[in-house]
Amino acid sequence: MNRSNGICFGHRKEPFKKFTLYSLYRFFVKFELDGISDKIVGKAQLNSGGNLDKYAGSIDVNKV
Repeated sequence: MNRSNGICFGHRKEPFKKFTLYSLYRFFVKFELDGISDKIVGKAQLNSGGNLDKYAGSIDVNKV
C-alpha cells in the first residue's frame, strides 16, 4: 500500500495465521492471512486498546 492509501504499521504471526496492521487516516485495519497460502481470510477495524497493543513492538516510528 502506498502512502496515499495507507501505512503498513506492523505484522504479527501465530502458528497458522499471519496478521498485518494498516493505518488509513484515523482508522486501523487488521488483515488476517492464512499462514500457508497468504490469502486474506478476515479483516477487522481496530480503534484502540489491547488489539493495537499486540503490534506495538513491530511499529516503525519513522513511518509515523
